[in-house]
Amino acid sequence: MFGGASYLYRRVLYIRETMAGAKTISVSYRVSVRFKQLLAVAADRDRRSQTNMLEHLLFEYCESHGIQPDDAGCNAIESVQEEPK
Repeated sequence: MFGGASYLYRRVLYIRETMAGAKTISVSYRVSVRFKQLLAVAADRDRRSQTNMLEHLLFEYCESHGIQPDDAGCNAIESVQEEPK
């Protein structure tokens, strides 16, 4: 129907990653007006937030190109954020 078990597994993995990876890091970018407008329209059409649309697009791109996160790099980012206690 949607690509079988492989599709279902990827969707569950995507949902698990986005829910388990709660938004804990703030990121700021300067973008063109056109980028912002297209992001707003695309997110609205897909009934997503703009942040979720960016995550969705990035995760799909990485999956289709075989890009995996570096576990050490991810842990380093999390530990830097947690340091100031």
